[in-house]
Amino acid sequence: MPKVSVVIPFLNAAKYIERCATSLFSQTLADLEFIFVDDNSGDKSGNLLNAVLLKFPDRIPETTILRNDTNMGSSLSRKRGLSVAKGDYLFFCDADDSIEPYMLETMYSEALRGGFDMVICNYDRVFPDGSHVPSPSQKPSDDLLKDLLTNRLDNYLWNKLIKRDIFNYPHFFPTASVWEDVGLISQLAVYCKKISWTDAILYHYYINPGSLMNTGVKRKRCLDKIQNVSLVEDFLKENNLLGDYSKYLTRHKGYILSECFDSPRKDYLKVFPEIHFRLFFSPYIPFRNKIGHLTKLLGIHGISRAFRKF
Repeated sequence: MPKVSVVIPFLNAAKYIERCATSLFSQTLADLEFIFVDDNSGDKSGNLLNAVLLKFPDRIPETTILRNDTNMGSSLSRKRGLSVAKGDYLFFCDADDSIEPYMLETMYSEALRGGFDMVICNYDRVFPDGSHVPSPSQKPSDDLLKDLLTNRLDNYLWNKLIKRDIFNYPHFFPTASVWEDVGLISQLAVYCKKISWTDAILYHYYINPGSLMNTGVKRKRCLDKIQNVSLVEDFLKENNLLGDYSKYLTRHKGYILSECFDSPRKDYLKVFPEIHFRLFFSPYIPFRNKIGHLTKLLGIHGISRAFRKF
């Protein structure tokens, strides 16, 4: 059985797949499983991936490349990769990013040391000019779910190594592709009882102007985010946790509202109406966001636009 299964969905990633695959196949940890899921790419991503794999012959038996017949989106592509994963632990990597060669060995060794359900690492953002900006510390508190809902910790899957058994617990798998990490990681956090962290920067998150998070129709992005946050809310209700965490979930909802400032007022008022008053009293919502929200409620659009960014 592999120690770690690495799941990498990709779509038209010809510009980045070689960098990503090279960093994965260069891992110092042995007994890995790599599952690439090609989401029906129309470029040379698959050919480039195979070319890199040939340079690492020891990794060929460890690598599976799946191809979707139609475009399924990143979330369902991840789910397909997860369905065939056999490792004791799971790691998800984005195809336009890269990792340090000792990342998986470091995190897997830490997971074994304490029998941890999840191990978290720090990361950096890599900008188009080549500059690197370290992330804030990703060290969790005693309440991981609160950390995630209030954004004290980032809601990414890719800087976390998670025990495979955690995915066997009941949860709702996201189908919308924007903020799917938010939709999934908050649910998994409920089941992770033992969590560890390393302060090493092991993951490199490349800021890509062409990525899904930075392109596409804004309305579609907002709808995806609404769907994934609602998924978390449904999960909390199902597990009788909403009463304890509803006030923290307001942070995610408030962020989405701020992205809807340019929407017609009648549509804006339909987005999470239950927090429209509560938002003003939340310590997790910045003051200027509250001002922007107030001007939107009052229909003062000119002032609203001045406060829409935060």
